[in-house]
Amino acid sequence: MLFRFTLILLLSLNTYIVLSAQLAAKPADNDPTTIVLGLTGFAPYSTIDEETGQCFGSGFDITQTLLLSDNFKVKPFCAAPARVYRSIEEGKIDLTVNIKSTNALKDKVSFTKIPFDKLKLNLYSKNEQSSSKTVASIRGYDYEGQRRKMEEQGYKFVDVPNADNATNLFLNGRTSHLLSYENPYIHFLNQLDSETRTSYEQIVQIEYLTSVPTHYAISKSSPHHDSLVAAFNRIDEKALADQHFISQVIAIIHP
Repeated sequence: MLFRFTLILLLSLNTYIVLSAQLAAKPADNDPTTIVLGLTGFAPYSTIDEETGQCFGSGFDITQTLLLSDNFKVKPFCAAPARVYRSIEEGKIDLTVNIKSTNALKDKVSFTKIPFDKLKLNLYSKNEQSSSKTVASIRGYDYEGQRRKMEEQGYKFVDVPNADNATNLFLNGRTSHLLSYENPYIHFLNQLDSETRTSYEQIVQIEYLTSVPTHYAISKSSPHHDSLVAAFNRIDEKALADQHFISQVIAIIHP
């Protein structure tokens, strides 16, 4: 369900897995080019292990699979949105995933044609706190203009570094509302025991606001910009030609 509208970019994943296996079976003619994929804390696509500090998630795994046949090695990088945007501008990050309307990326990146994902934006509210107007949110996120609209209606935002922090703030009663994309919220609930999850589900109301596609965004300051654009153009063409792989791809990503 999470990738219902989202996986057209990955339709050729089976082909890339086969190519990856072939590459692993024989010595490479040259060392792979390391690129940095920078993502904000946005589970399940990217998260930071609290004990080790390691940055990981399905977004990195998918990207590595897609780019392996072009001899790229993906180096994960997780940070707050402002730092990711600054690093993209400086060329310290080669690639990220975002929506095309993000002002901080305007004129600084080249977006891929086919979406990486399609995100559903919801407003979550506690039944017993419906009259209050405090909202947990991620610092630096505009939420497709919803932040500004809600501020004009008198809502007060409490900004935190990532989606997990925002969800935790809301569920523990520190705010009466949560403005969040659906996938990180579901991921957070899935980490809880069934009793706790059920108790939250019984008191939370969900209002759907909008949906928006995300794309790979290639830094124009990256020394690998042109090579990455060419690689993703090939991936886009292959994805459009292999639409019948959709059910197989969903089974691979979500067995």
